[in-house]
Amino acid sequence: MESKRLLLIICLLLSGLYACSNQNQEDDVVPSQPDIAIPQGPSCPNSPSVIVKSTQNTECGQSQGKLVVEGSGGQGSLTYSINGQNFQTDTVFAGLADDTYTVIVKDSIGCTNTVNASIGTNSDVSLITDVEPIIRTNCAISQCHVSGGRSPNLTTKASILNNAASIKSEVVSGSMPRGSTLSKSEIDQIRCWVNDGAKDN
Repeated sequence: MESKRLLLIICLLLSGLYACSNQNQEDDVVPSQPDIAIPQGPSCPNSPSVIVKSTQNTECGQSQGKLVVEGSGGQGSLTYSINGQNFQTDTVFAGLADDTYTVIVKDSIGCTNTVNASIGTNSDVSLITDVEPIIRTNCAISQCHVSGGRSPNLTTKASILNNAASIKSEVVSGSMPRGSTLSKSEIDQIRCWVNDGAKDN
């Protein structure tokens, strides 16, 4: 077998692990990588649970919302967090803007569970009175979101309703309107209108 490379794989059983090496025709030994033990997280046969007991809405553009949660189960004491930040023993979260939040409960050994909770707004932002004029003045203009311009065409109420989520995303990120910036009040009105269900009102 002179034309072929000889390969000998030697495996030795050491302490429950397989240590293998490769041997070629020139008797060069290339050791393999040893098995690596990957540390495991805590075992959680009784993970804690969490529910939302109550919510309090806020005014549009304000941070007056409140969440009250309740946890149970798990091991030891429980702590709570919104979106993984600043765990606390208190089950009340105040000073919240309108949004959807992930509430996390964690027990003393690190086992967790989550629940989503939404804060709405008390104000009734109107599509016709508030949102549509902002879109028509800043977005549905020449060479922008009009016929023959950028998609989508936002010159009608129906098109604004159909594209409400993408309008909110573009406005909040600052990528719309192109070349200019809406005021905080205008951004808040669009965001609150969409968060309240993008009503045809």
